[in-house]
Amino acid sequence: MDSCLLSRLNPHASAEHWLSDFWATHQKEDCDALLWGLLSSALSAPPLTSEHSPANLLYISEQLSLLLSATHELYAPRTLAASGCFFLPPDSSPPLRSILQTIISLVEVDQLFLLGSDETAPHYDLLLLLAQPPACFPTLQSQLTNACEKFGGVTLSLDTTLEIKKLLLAGSLFFQRLLSSSAPIYESHKGTRYGGTRYGGTPIPVPAESPSLFMKAQKTFELYQGRAQAFLSAARLSLQAGLFSQSLFLLHQASEQALQALLESLTGKRLSSHNLPYLLRLSRRFSPLLFEVFAQEKRLLKTLQKAYVGARYDPAFCGSEEDTRALLLRVEELLLRLAQVFESYLNL
Repeated sequence: MDSCLLSRLNPHASAEHWLSDFWATHQKEDCDALLWGLLSSALSAPPLTSEHSPANLLYISEQLSLLLSATHELYAPRTLAASGCFFLPPDSSPPLRSILQTIISLVEVDQLFLLGSDETAPHYDLLLLLAQPPACFPTLQSQLTNACEKFGGVTLSLDTTLEIKKLLLAGSLFFQRLLSSSAPIYESHKGTRYGGTRYGGTPIPVPAESPSLFMKAQKTFELYQGRAQAFLSAARLSLQAGLFSQSLFLLHQASEQALQALLESLTGKRLSSHNLPYLLRLSRRFSPLLFEVFAQEKRLLKTLQKAYVGARYDPAFCGSEEDTRALLLRVEELLLRLAQVFESYLNL
């Protein structure tokens, strides 16, 4: 057992983090052998007091063995069948390894990409390419998200290899760059590989960047950004008229359209989601600047999200003038940063 483990512990780390770290670096068999060795040595020595009788020592040993088994079952990385290969750096964190093991154990993945991570948070943005489309994408994504919930900030997005093929042929700047310049951190043995090597037995090339890709992205971005600006203007008028709940709904729509402007223009994929926190987390794969708009204003973001349904159908929903004015400033900042992020991405 690692004698330096205690010296490496952060006194402020959670018990879950400590246990994950412990079982990522120790084998259950070694711990059981050490516990048995301690018990054997203790039983062979004369008891110091009545508390150290053989019966008490056996009881303590049994309880420690149960503790080891329980924590190992909950926090040890899972051992999986040889269905694929992980391509992770040696210093990758135990939480990330546990997240990936959890995902691979629940769904058949062709390739898995780590698009962005922040180990200080921590936050992980993962893209899964599936060989076969599931019966229901939202249900599967919800199942995977719930399974990874204990790890904290995990953003998951799912695509099928067939869908990616269509997006590439239609002209997707994001997937073109991803598949031509990034390596997956997991790939199944029968997985899809791009760049002309294999795709279900039929090689397909990843198209090179061209002016048409940029023109298509620019056109899509301007379309949705224009809608976002229209909703923002309507929100200002509603605020002036004292219609705060209506203004909040319009601010939600402005934010949603603005984030969709970035995501669809670069990926070529329309997301059927009205969940602003999810769309903001998803935008981190392009830049952290957008998520930061609401990073210190979680209550305001929650109010804005509630307005999508509450402002229309909930008689008890009532937006305040103070919150509406504060959110107007946040949404204006969001739209400004979105334009900057889009231009920066085009000029990479």
